[in-house]
Amino acid sequence: MNDNNNELYRAIDCRHYLISTNGNHHHHPHPEAVARILDNSRERPHLYFNYRSGDNKMWLDDQTSRDLLYTFHCPREGDEGYEVEL
Repeated sequence: MNDNNNELYRAIDCRHYLISTNGNHHHHPHPEAVARILDNSRERPHLYFNYRSGDNKMWLDDQTSRDLLYTFHCPREGDEGYEVEL
């Protein structure tokens, strides 16, 4: 379950979100957590996933990202991990 509430996401002035999990243990990211990012972002958010998994597959879809107004970034199919320079 997602412990982060809408108030937290509304308070964050951020366009870039790193979602760092392979989903093996807790099946993260929780869909509700990603939905809260999308619902409360002030600008079109960029979601950075460091792995492709069954748990984030729904967010790695071009049509979904166009419909819900976000951009996703992730490793190519078959690659593991994703380096993000901060």
